[in-house]
Amino acid sequence: MATKYRLIANPDYPKDGRRYIQEHTHVAERALGKRLPKGAVVHHINDNGLDNRPENLVICPGGGYHRMLHLRSAILRRGGDVAREKICRRCDQLLPLDHFALDAAKPSGRGCWCRVCRRHYDRHRPRFIA
Repeated sequence: MATKYRLIANPDYPKDGRRYIQEHTHVAERALGKRLPKGAVVHHINDNGLDNRPENLVICPGGGYHRMLHLRSAILRRGGDVAREKICRRCDQLLPLDHFALDAAKPSGRGCWCRVCRRHYDRHRPRFIA
């Protein structure tokens, strides 16, 4: 299986049982001075998984924060405003926040599909009779 990250021999092998680790994890742990906390994820600022300079890496406390960084980067790459716009996960359009239905269960308070996509899905989804 191909990977977009560089693997290196684990300097702690065989102590922790992993023969190889991702290079960016090793670089982040060296910069931090200790092992990454459980659940932590290393993010590449420039989205290049092979650029493992310490100044290009951010240690995220978890996967949710890491996904949020990628979503915000995608909005900025399209010339959007992260405080006022969002990308619909179905039609992939950058739209103002008021085009998304309110959803208290989501951290942003908005659903991940725009209202047009949500309405279309609700009308055309298969209905099963129990």
